[in-house]
Amino acid sequence: MFLSATRQLRRDQPAYEKHDKALAAAGKKEWKTAIALTHQAIKLQPREARFYITKGRLHNRAKQYESSLSAYSRALTLDNNFFAPHLYRGLLYTKSNNYTRAEADLSASFQRLKTQPAAFHLGEIAQRNNQRDNAISYYRQAAQGGNFAKEASGRLQRLGIR
Repeated sequence: MFLSATRQLRRDQPAYEKHDKALAAAGKKEWKTAIALTHQAIKLQPREARFYITKGRLHNRAKQYESSLSAYSRALTLDNNFFAPHLYRGLLYTKSNNYTRAEADLSASFQRLKTQPAAFHLGEIAQRNNQRDNAISYYRQAAQGGNFAKEASGRLQRLGIR
């Protein structure tokens, strides 16, 4: 019974090992190696959304935005309930000034997990859309701490909020 129940896990183990090596290579900024290892992991287990998220992040780092976008979209077809592919794809859409799609993805991400990057960028989009109260709400959340806190606090001050 146990062997039967864990058969797929044993089959998938090499894919997860490749993925772990890809993350280690990325940590050393060995981007080509990391991308190659991620592709190997995907080839071994093409139904793991996290592998596509890693692929998207690596391609984004390499400024290969179309490949990155495609990887995040594939991750979402495999697991639409995880916040990360929504967040990263939303950030890419923000970078390309596609605010309608950015807002949809960032909102989906934020519903799943309230992260500071999503709050900050949703605040920016709300401000662009003249939705002052929404912008203030998102900026307040982003100002709680972390990488966006200082910028979010500055945005709140410019909106007349102390």
